[in-house]
Amino acid sequence: MHVLVTRFNSPIGDGHPPASEDWLKARVELFRKYALPSVRSQTIRPDRWLILCHADSPSWFVDEIEQLVRGIGEPIWLHRGPSGPLLSELCSPVGTPYLITTRMDNDDCVAVDFIESIQAQFREQQMEAINFMSGLQIRDGEVYAKLDPSNAFISLIENVGGRNPSTVFMDTHDQLGSHAPLHQVKTHPMWIQVVHASNIANTIRGIRTDGRSVGQYFDANIPVNHIGGLRLAMARGITVATLGLGILTKPRRLKKLFRSLGGTR
Repeated sequence: MHVLVTRFNSPIGDGHPPASEDWLKARVELFRKYALPSVRSQTIRPDRWLILCHADSPSWFVDEIEQLVRGIGEPIWLHRGPSGPLLSELCSPVGTPYLITTRMDNDDCVAVDFIESIQAQFREQQMEAINFMSGLQIRDGEVYAKLDPSNAFISLIENVGGRNPSTVFMDTHDQLGSHAPLHQVKTHPMWIQVVHASNIANTIRGIRTDGRSVGQYFDANIPVNHIGGLRLAMARGITVATLGLGILTKPRRLKKLFRSLGGTR
């Protein structure tokens, strides 16, 4: 059983108020533009797509989400933060001891063969995290190629075997490898992080590219600024220099990347 989980505006903790109307309106548009069409166009869809939302969201948002994901996703309306036991209950497999849980943010998108490629890694593992390192970042039409050794699109395969599932949310995505073997998979770009003003957690950490892979692997209406020749070479030089400075200030990023590359197969 394969469950895709998207936290939309779920409570952070007990008694936490819902997001503002402006935030919700902006995120609904991003969800409609990126996340929703990329899941709808999958070559193999997940068995379930859970969209975790705040139970006290305004009525217009409830109606909008219910309509948008009808037939493809399941809105889950929560009064409290999505705890481990709650996610275990929501994701419990039916008819099989094996469970795959995958995370995806509400403002990002995945390649058309994302779910199929995750399921292709299934080998009746007891517990293993699956990570597609190669992805893209897009900001204002500019496309950047990025390698991320434990990213926000990571999956967990586990043999539940009568116990409560751990799920991919047993820890933050960058710490999942401390709980399960982390299998790095070489692929074409499998995910896109959309970097925008209201998502301060994402910064550009990739190398500028011409963006052809967006139309090649992703079925979403994503406008990109194509660039080539000398302009591309100059842009790549700038981003490589910027990344180099970032590594000098935080060398642990480079060590983490090298360790993950050594485990790639």
